[in-house]
Amino acid sequence: MSNKFLAFLGTNDYIECNYYLDSSQIIKNCRFVQLALAQLICRNWSENDYVIVFTTNEAKTTNWKTPNKFNKPGLEKILNDIKPGCEIKQVDIPEGKNLDEIWKIFEIILDEIDDEDNITFDVTHSFRSLPMLLMVILNYAKFLKNIQLDGIYYGAIESLGTLKDIKEMPLEKRNAPIFDLTPFVSLFNWTIGVERFLNTGDAVIISQLANEKIKPIMINSKGEDKNAKIVKGLVNSLSNFSKAVATCRSGEITKLVKNIKQKINEMQTSESLIVQMKPILDKIKEKFNNFSDNEDKNQLQAIQWCSRHKLIQQGFTLLQEFIVSYICRKNSYNVSKLKDREFISTCLSVKGRDIPEQQWNEHLKKQKEKAEKIIEQLNKEVAEIYINIGQYRNDLNHAGCVQPHDFEKFVIELENFVSKVSSLINRER
Repeated sequence: MSNKFLAFLGTNDYIECNYYLDSSQIIKNCRFVQLALAQLICRNWSENDYVIVFTTNEAKTTNWKTPNKFNKPGLEKILNDIKPGCEIKQVDIPEGKNLDEIWKIFEIILDEIDDEDNITFDVTHSFRSLPMLLMVILNYAKFLKNIQLDGIYYGAIESLGTLKDIKEMPLEKRNAPIFDLTPFVSLFNWTIGVERFLNTGDAVIISQLANEKIKPIMINSKGEDKNAKIVKGLVNSLSNFSKAVATCRSGEITKLVKNIKQKINEMQTSESLIVQMKPILDKIKEKFNNFSDNEDKNQLQAIQWCSRHKLIQQGFTLLQEFIVSYICRKNSYNVSKLKDREFISTCLSVKGRDIPEQQWNEHLKKQKEKAEKIIEQLNKEVAEIYINIGQYRNDLNHAGCVQPHDFEKFVIELENFVSKVSSLINRER
């Protein structure tokens, strides 16, 4: 694992200017933006780290070697003169005139990246298709080699005007900004993470992104950075919701959804929120629009969430247990008390199967008066659905060893059951 600064060298006769990242970080009288960035970013690097400059043959003779084509010191000499403390390496690449050459560039750049490297890119002189290619390489290397992107930078000397204008400027006026383009990559990654969450209900990618970006800020600020705390709060809420659904924590749903909505509102009103993040947050917010403060409604929404995201086993478990919880709440039984739940479950089985009193178990017989009251007012169709759900749930819990159903059957029946239960319960209200 190393820190690596990857840059591309062009073929122009570059003009001296003063490159700056911000008012406190400026490199004066500098022809090469790669030199400025190396001084700004690599100054505390070690001999295990690398500045890697990719050049075509023309760029190597024009601007890498000394004297260069313009009879000036080349970048190789200038970099070595500042002694950054890390290794300096030049790598040949083709010009990218056809697809074969573009694939070759892809392979060459990727070969310079090792597992778990921390990568910084300078794209100032990345020509033709290279900017798009770099995005592909970044994601490819992140997946295959678990790299960390520390930054993408662009030296914008053209912001000072035309080449003629810049040459006529006094050197002290040639202050050229270096744009930090990393937030665009972060936005791209967040888009992927949120899409994954919306399509699957899985918040793992969002959590990883937050840990990568937020954890260092929280450490440096000792947990006091307000905006970092807001992002961390939202991500934790989404992650906790995913975990609650995945592990059928039905009693946590309402509290978690309320927290998610609150955190989204906090983030949307944050002064530091980039405008492009708002539509992404709106998508997440929209996902929870049908949740409310009503416990029964939220339980059904959680089951529909399972159905939409193909969380089949969780869906059947939550739906069957919801029916018990609904009857408990409706008749003032304790939803968290095992004996109460077993009593209601038995009453549902009696109602759904038309079990005569003489065949009741001893526990139910001892509570005959209570049982008769519950059984009488139970909806027959709900009780039958409860029993049918149990058959599918048993198939899942016993790994399909007895009378197995196929996947599509589970999907269809879960949708049907939740639709019927929702309709029947809404009718009772």
